[in-house]
Amino acid sequence: MKRLLVAAACITLAACSTVPESYSVLDKPSEQLAAEEAAMVEARVALEAFSPEQTQHIRSARRLPAGILSHRASVTYDILPRGELPGDGHAAYGYVIARSSHPRDVETLRALCLAMSFVLNPDSGSGLPAVFRVPTYWPTVGPAGNGGFCGTAVENYDFSWGRDAAQLLGMGGHGPYLVAWESPFEEVTPLSNKVVIDLGRLNDSQMAEVVSWWQDKAARSPLLWNDGIDFERFRLELNALIDTYGEGILKAFELFSGGSSIAVAARN
Repeated sequence: MKRLLVAAACITLAACSTVPESYSVLDKPSEQLAAEEAAMVEARVALEAFSPEQTQHIRSARRLPAGILSHRASVTYDILPRGELPGDGHAAYGYVIARSSHPRDVETLRALCLAMSFVLNPDSGSGLPAVFRVPTYWPTVGPAGNGGFCGTAVENYDFSWGRDAAQLLGMGGHGPYLVAWESPFEEVTPLSNKVVIDLGRLNDSQMAEVVSWWQDKAARSPLLWNDGIDFERFRLELNALIDTYGEGILKAFELFSGGSSIAVAARN
């Protein structure tokens, strides 16, 4: 009897004819499978880390693919020659901003570049789609040369662009800076959520650890690139870093939401 009712309903609604007799996950395109897997990963991570009330403001399903949480090689580095724009569709965008070409600052850039090459993968060598990558760009006056990545990124760094960017953004401190936004630089506004690290406050021995923190926490967490930025998560991560490397390292970090610094919150 139930079968007859179901059959009648199918005929009446003309809906059952659109469903294949056998349906398999193999019938789904790879893009759909990847999106579904990413959504499940994001939901699981959010539920494990936050209460339902805390997750109401999370908008990463709208703007940031959760897949970057499940790929260890998602944070990359690349050069950005003068006149070129970064590719579209990345999960987030990082930049190295320097305004001083003083030898001391150039050495800081070199230490950062070496640390990145040890910890991160080059963007050009990643096989992941753009939506699963967070490139950190080094603006340069020209294309890549024959001296290796750091030879181009440091020796040909575009300080003119760096000075303009620092002035446009009203960045305090000495720099150089490691900065990230959820949007390309051209779309950034003073109120854009961002993470700023003043590298001038770090020594060479701290550089690799900061790049690792940058990879594992700041650049890879979708919660940090949404309007509903999570203060408690920032505070816990910074406290863990301070506990390991000393409270002085806090001065290198400025975390913003809505244009207001929340770095001081890490001490409370």
